[in-house]
Amino acid sequence: MIAYNKNSNLILLTSTLGIVILATISSSPIWLTLVIILFHIFMVLCIESVRNKKSINLGINEKNTSTVHTLSNIMDNISYGTIIIDKNQNIKYANKSAREIFGNRNSNKRVSIFIKDPNIKSWIEKSLNGGSPNPITYLVEKPVNRHIRLLFASLPEGNKSSEENSAIIFLNDVTEYIFMQSQRTDFLANASHELKTPVASLLGYIETLEGHAKHDEKAREKFLGIMHVQAERMQHLINDLLILLRIEQIEHIIPEESVDLSHAVETALEALNPMAMKRNISINFSSNGPKIVKANSDELVQVVLNLVDNALKISEKNTQIDISISRNEEHKSYAGSGIKGGNKRVIVEISEPDSTHYCLKIKDNGPGFAKDHIPRIGERFYRIAGDLGSKEKGTGLGLAIVKHIIMRHRGGLDLQTAEGVGSEFCISLPAPK
Repeated sequence: MIAYNKNSNLILLTSTLGIVILATISSSPIWLTLVIILFHIFMVLCIESVRNKKSINLGINEKNTSTVHTLSNIMDNISYGTIIIDKNQNIKYANKSAREIFGNRNSNKRVSIFIKDPNIKSWIEKSLNGGSPNPITYLVEKPVNRHIRLLFASLPEGNKSSEENSAIIFLNDVTEYIFMQSQRTDFLANASHELKTPVASLLGYIETLEGHAKHDEKAREKFLGIMHVQAERMQHLINDLLILLRIEQIEHIIPEESVDLSHAVETALEALNPMAMKRNISINFSSNGPKIVKANSDELVQVVLNLVDNALKISEKNTQIDISISRNEEHKSYAGSGIKGGNKRVIVEISEPDSTHYCLKIKDNGPGFAKDHIPRIGERFYRIAGDLGSKEKGTGLGLAIVKHIIMRHRGGLDLQTAEGVGSEFCISLPAPK
């Protein structure tokens, strides 16, 4: 039966009445009038049927277009990379995350161009045939090294034959996880090594004092002094390990207190003043009123202590350290405004760059750092004075503590350094809204 709507009824009734009136006026035979009416009814219904089919098809096409657009938006906003491969192993679709990994120019190109693994062809073929290859981890080397976990699955297309099936590949960036696993292994190895050295030294001196140096006052005084230094080194190391562990445990909790950044700087400088005087290094800082930020007061003091302590250790005597605080409506690369040339590095990227922040700059006039060392700044047990000839080397955990405190505060940490000129750190902390 041909379906028609209410508009068809109205058109049919009006036109039929018109034909009857015309036939009456013109005195046409009744059979001719009936034929004309029936033919007219048939034509109206045919026209309406065609119009209904076009309307339905148009609605379906609009619905399909809307569905595809919605699915594309959904796929582009998921964190996993997703690519769809056809039977020829060409990329039919890649979402935003996948394009970031493999680049934007990947449409209709073979997946083997981007995943250069000799087994990729067999993995995809197995997926196209309905199989489930085991997930594998692949290293993407450009533009930077990234470890990508690949998960394969078949993606049948409706009622089409299996020859036209597609495969879908999910890409999960596990670089950070692998890096953390490596860091954990290195951390345990380095911690045991760092503790083993002073412990072995203490045991050696104790055995000496218990042995042939038992009655040697001069040797006893010398060895006790060395033992004291080694014991203090162990104490500092253990304290820093405990601080770092505590910070990492609460790193997911954002501080909500409003504290004065200027006061935190002044508190830290009071504790470091004796060391600065001993090395004849002047520290220039003018607070110019309170600078309120969202932070934990004790942790802010810890950040300033660690950075200025490092600056004092690596700087030559009779130099100076400049500290300043500025308000910025949006985060940019602030670090390095006082350092000409050199190398920059974003150690911690700020989480909300468009919000208002205070930038604390700590600039020294030391020797600066070699380019090879810059990527390792903030790494556990990396001694910032490792090749600078300083006798006052730290535990190698100071900047790691700073880094994790800034991460907990959702702030930023930037560095600019130039050999023979000095270094400048910039700590960005969010202001209360």
